Amino acid sequence: MHLPLLVLLLVGGRHHASATATAEGNDESDIIIISTFAKLPHKSFYSLQYSVEGCNNSTASASWVNLNGFLSGMNSTSYHSASSNNPNNVTCAEAAVCASLFDPTHLCPDMGTFVGEVSEETGDVMLDYMQFTDDYTHCSISGWYNNCYYEYESLDALTSNPDLLANSNPADLEAMKDFIYYVYYEDDICTEPASIWSSVDGEVVTVDIVSNYTEYSCAVRSACALDPNASICKAVRDGPGHNATFVSITEPDKSTGEQAVYVCDTSNAEVAQDECSVISPRDCIASSHIHGCHLRFFSGPTLAKYPRVLIGDMTGLPTADSDVSNRFDQESSASKAFSLVCHVLSLVGIISAITA
Repeated sequence: MHLPLLVLLLVGGRHHASATATAEGNDESDIIIISTFAKLPHKSFYSLQYSVEGCNNSTASASWVNLNGFLSGMNSTSYHSASSNNPNNVTCAEAAVCASLFDPTHLCPDMGTFVGEVSEETGDVMLDYMQFTDDYTHCSISGWYNNCYYEYESLDALTSNPDLLANSNPADLEAMKDFIYYVYYEDDICTEPASIWSSVDGEVVTVDIVSNYTEYSCAVRSACALDPNASICKAVRDGPGHNATFVSITEPDKSTGEQAVYVCDTSNAEVAQDECSVISPRDCIASSHIHGCHLRFFSGPTLAKYPRVLIGDMTGLPTADSDVSNRFDQESSASKAFSLVCHVLSLVGIISAITA
């Protein structure tokens, strides 16, 4: 298979939250990078982790637990704990937590680097890994995450068959409750996914602001969410100092029992304002970070139990009680701050247990 020459232009590492500051501007080289990337028919592809052999290729094996997104045609890096430190007595979701972290570089010591693209002939994901090119759209046992199986899928495959993300196993859903997925959309009713990225409950996330190049698709302008170090990100973003920082946490919704996502503005802490606002998976939000894109937030269990929410189908999704959904507003700022610290400590504990 011939991998595109685009890899010579677009290089970067997966999920580095802090990119190197460089002199950036709307110069000719940026335009070349953006226009070249925009011509790719598939801008991103995804690694899916499963707890059961079969990888959701049959209804009997609905066991998805994790998703990790990458940009086509460039050097990508996936982080994981050392094999010798990845115990067999953890679940797939616990072993694969490194794949959900927005910035795993400080907690996940090992990495694998590859270049991938989606085949126009088959729609399968082809990876150039360790100087060998192969088709990775088939279920295999994971060598990086114990007790996991994996396969790579295109975004088109996920949108045409959201059940690839299905799971109703209570043990898996419990292990997935700290995973948070952010889906950017091309349209203002959130039915046409452009890219998917993730973080973990309590993780501080810094995202680049992209306010220009609105003539290009959301899939192009949301590249920074998948790889902040990529050349395409550095070309489209407003600059290395133009970003926003927030924390997302997950808590059970008392009225529905579903795992809800709350977005917390860390800048409010010093002035004792309310930090956290509930984001319903039904909410289609105009992105304040990437102009022209819309956004939905899903907890891991919500996306697994109702995978068609990915394409805007809310069938079966409970409606939250408005009297309860804003319960964070009723808590003191001190209580919310304490809760957030507990979430961060819990996350560190999970990683420590895997890497110790």
